[in-house]
Amino acid sequence: MPIAAMVALAYVFSGVFRKRRQLGVGLSKSGVYHWSWFGCCFYKWEWIFEARAVAQGYGTGGLNIVLDVHEPAGRPANDEENWIADLDFFRKKRRVLTAGYLAVNPVLPYLALNFYLRHPEFRKELGTELASDRMKRLDFPDVISEVRRFGAVRPVDSPRGQST
Repeated sequence: MPIAAMVALAYVFSGVFRKRRQLGVGLSKSGVYHWSWFGCCFYKWEWIFEARAVAQGYGTGGLNIVLDVHEPAGRPANDEENWIADLDFFRKKRRVLTAGYLAVNPVLPYLALNFYLRHPEFRKELGTELASDRMKRLDFPDVISEVRRFGAVRPVDSPRGQST
């Protein structure tokens, strides 16, 4: 009973902390947003080195996307984030995107994240109909062929010369 009461209270008061009603993942020209119950975390594309899929146990949503993020010390603030996003433990937990609970097939955000990580030249289309159309068509040819060949997207060298 105490756990049920805590969950109910967390649900009721979560709206006080977060700035927007919708929860989920958003891709923008500058980075990735992860909106959760208690706030939002923003990760610039330059900070993300890898997005990998990790299967969850049965009945828990099916798929997590884990972001390998290397944030700089003194990272700049983002308007979508609240004070909770400054807490290290909260930011580290938000690097795990529970894709099984999103309103789309969980494979779509996994493929899209990896495509835009590998192709910065296409990030300018995010937030436009071009990106929407690309996602509807699953137009991520190199990423999809890699998944078909190896069963997952393989890490590539980052633009900074570090292996991911």
